[in-house]
Amino acid sequence: MFDRFVNAFDRALSVISYAGAVLAAAATLAILALVAVSPPAVDPGQAEKGGSPANAVLLVLNKSDDTLAFVDPASMETVRTVAVGHGPHEVQVSPDGRVAYVANYGTGPNPGNTISVVDIGRQEVLSTMDLGEYRRPHGLAISRDGRRLYVTVEANQAVIEVDTASERIARVLATEQRVSHICVLTGTGKNLYVSNNGSQTV
Repeated sequence: MFDRFVNAFDRALSVISYAGAVLAAAATLAILALVAVSPPAVDPGQAEKGGSPANAVLLVLNKSDDTLAFVDPASMETVRTVAVGHGPHEVQVSPDGRVAYVANYGTGPNPGNTISVVDIGRQEVLSTMDLGEYRRPHGLAISRDGRRLYVTVEANQAVIEVDTASERIARVLATEQRVSHICVLTGTGKNLYVSNNGSQTV
């Protein structure tokens, strides 16, 4: 397993080992947002040897192109690119590695209010969740059973909980803080930590 980081302004993707050595780099077509790794099942023999599964894939958001790129982590080549919503910023993979959720944040004058649901295996968009009045979706976190998706909505100073089966908002958790940006769910699923950039609070 590797650590990842993005050179957004250089329009390049670098893969970094935990030891800090650069393992690979690849040019991309647009400014990047978040990188995620789809975690497919690994057979015990391969897990013992270490390294990434043969069918692992990097999911790379291209903010300026409104697309999601599927990148082969071994060759660093883009396998496929699909259109998502406007101004995608963050991506969250389901615990079983089958589905990716993309927060379409929008741009300055045009706030987004959708989540793209992507089938990772088929490499295509399954559906688009309309969040209605909830705008600027950004940070994403998912429960261990994959049934609940948490999304920060910066314009509303809140986090919404989405039922992934029905793709509907189950409840709204008000932060009452400015720019609720990133959220992290604890392993037990009992607590959700939210960084509020505008208020400089958690």
